[in-house]
Amino acid sequence: MSQAMFRKWIVLPALARQVEAFLVSYPKSGRTWLRFLLANYFSDVFGLGLAVDTQNLFSILPNFDKDPVRGIPSFTARSWPKTVPLIAVSHLPFSRWTFGTGSFVFMVRDPRDVLVSAYFHETRHKGRFSGDMASFLKDKKLGLPALAHYLNVWSNGLERRDHVMISYERLSRAPEQEVEKLLRALRVPIDRTALDRAIRLSRFEAMQEIEIRVGIPGHSYDRTDLESRRMRKGIAHGYNSYLSAEHLEFIDNYCAANLSDAAKRALSLCVG
Repeated sequence: MSQAMFRKWIVLPALARQVEAFLVSYPKSGRTWLRFLLANYFSDVFGLGLAVDTQNLFSILPNFDKDPVRGIPSFTARSWPKTVPLIAVSHLPFSRWTFGTGSFVFMVRDPRDVLVSAYFHETRHKGRFSGDMASFLKDKKLGLPALAHYLNVWSNGLERRDHVMISYERLSRAPEQEVEKLLRALRVPIDRTALDRAIRLSRFEAMQEIEIRVGIPGHSYDRTDLESRRMRKGIAHGYNSYLSAEHLEFIDNYCAANLSDAAKRALSLCVG
């Protein structure tokens, strides 16, 4: 059995049995902000006493893997109280074998903003792509085809699973309302004073300052370059500064032809 198959069929299903819920999104959908906000809230309401930053938040909401710094071992090593739910975070494609019967929080964002952010992530943060925006949008592994496939697989799979959907756009407009909805789904107590404090601590400017100061574990990049940072601009519908009329037409036509009905319903949360 290959290492990839061993991970898919043995390691991850075993980890999934420890997890109470999964926070899932396509990369660059704004999940870091939601994760940071929830980590601040959990630290407060569960009395963890942790000043959350971009290094230690993984000990409260870990990645869905066995990485000792960012994965589930970073959560279990802390010996948190049993009242703290284990919410594992993942970009993996949907698979009933991998994720078992858990419940899900699925975060979506306007594909146009996702693709712009992904372009800078791949060209400036990771250095894995060197072409222009037009070629990136058409790239099967990194561009719109990959995003559309991911949205189709997850949105179709979630129709048969316990889940709640949240969009970056709604979170931006009404963070209190959206996080309360999420907390109810996770069966986590709602403390509005703690929630207000968590939202304040998770302001985009505050997160940027923390990223510049301490960075992201496992990532080496130029933190002085705005376009290479994990926290780039933090605005909804900022794609017009980067996408031409031709780019937008390509995205609209591709999504109309290739997204499933379930994926289109999910993306309807991004309107406005």
